[in-house]
Amino acid sequence: MAFNVKFYNFQKETNSTAVPEPLAPETTHITYQCDARDSMSLVAPVIKVLIPMDADIDYNYMYVAAFNRYYWITNWEYRDRCWWVSGKVDALATYRSQIGDISAYVLRSAYEYDGALQDNFYPVKAQWVSDIYAVSTPWQFGSRDSGCYSVGIISAGGVTNFWLMSRATLEEMMAFILSDQYASEVLTELGIVAYPEAKAIIDPLQYIASVTWLPVALGDTILTNIKIGYVVKALQVRYANPSVPQSFTLSFEKPLHPQTANRGVYMNVAPYTRLSIFVPPFGIIDIDTSAAQTAGTIRAVIKVDMCLGNGVLELWAGSSAMLSRVCARVGAPVQLSQVIAPGYGLLSAAGTAAGIAGDIISGNFGGAASALASGIGNAITGQIPSANTIGSVGSIDTLTGNPQLQALFGIPVADDLAHRGRPLCAVRLIRNVPGYLMCADVDIHIAGATSAEMDMIKAYMESGFYYA
Repeated sequence: MAFNVKFYNFQKETNSTAVPEPLAPETTHITYQCDARDSMSLVAPVIKVLIPMDADIDYNYMYVAAFNRYYWITNWEYRDRCWWVSGKVDALATYRSQIGDISAYVLRSAYEYDGALQDNFYPVKAQWVSDIYAVSTPWQFGSRDSGCYSVGIISAGGVTNFWLMSRATLEEMMAFILSDQYASEVLTELGIVAYPEAKAIIDPLQYIASVTWLPVALGDTILTNIKIGYVVKALQVRYANPSVPQSFTLSFEKPLHPQTANRGVYMNVAPYTRLSIFVPPFGIIDIDTSAAQTAGTIRAVIKVDMCLGNGVLELWAGSSAMLSRVCARVGAPVQLSQVIAPGYGLLSAAGTAAGIAGDIISGNFGGAASALASGIGNAITGQIPSANTIGSVGSIDTLTGNPQLQALFGIPVADDLAHRGRPLCAVRLIRNVPGYLMCADVDIHIAGATSAEMDMIKAYMESGFYYA
């Protein structure tokens, strides 16, 4: 049976659906009359070409209209004074139209892709680009007048209130409670005749629960009568509400990976991007880049307990997602001291003089004063003075440095969009996504195609092919 076969010198990828018609300028072609063998495979035919030995056989592709199939030429052989051509069916080209009508789950595509899908095909180089974005520190320190002082004062009844004041006001208060005037007013309040020696047994520091320096602006103050033990002193202060912390918000513009525009927003998550924030005194906190991926800014919200100086740092991605929460000591304790006769408060010191304890307890303040006059000298001179202190010495080392966001960007190797595509992971009609494709779980149902041809199409589509 004689039939015509069209031969081409055709250039294309073996995993492409491209066909030679219409002809590309570089494609040469010719039609030869051929003859079929007695037995011949439709998928891998061997055809007798009725041409002389010196005929042009510089062709690599053919179309057999009688079989309605395209073939790759695998061999030309001259025997029995004839040319024989061996072919292998090109199922992608033969069923190009039917493949285009298939809806398949497309894993990768050169035509369309989702920039939010991480592409693990390209590894990251062992090279990192670092960027640092700093903001001004919210803390005030550097001089003795910086910040403010939170002073816990015990009033009559044992209630501790916290008052915020400047260093000058703190010094004014300390000068007052360590003065003869304060000692005299305490003794007078208790109905005891004041003696100069009595100052040594008055311990006003017992009414100071704590003193904490805070690196925070004092703000507005008012002249307020503060009761320190039994004595009232007018001081320029601001009340520290334990239930209302002082808040500060730092905003960091979240940087983008330098290849975001080219490859997609997935470049802004690990392992391509690493983010960390340094906020003194909370240290360095790593940020979950996946949780922060859609945020344009990272907010650091600091809340300071203005009574004792404890702080909480909350990191937020935009205004919705909390990324981290850490605690640290923001304020520094302040140590206060005075020299007293050890073992003596007013009552204990007076108790060493004969009969004073009983007189005071019974309300006989006159008797107490009389006993004090006769016994206080012995009480004082019989003891070695010592220092009474509250608080401890703090440090501001952890407050130094400007808050900053550090970004480390990993640079992946060069990509090859045309031959590898990028992740799409969506169902698409194949003809709508030309170029390189890789599909998953393709179901092939093509009328007229052999089982071997459908298996071939499925294998190509799931390992990567070109729809042209």
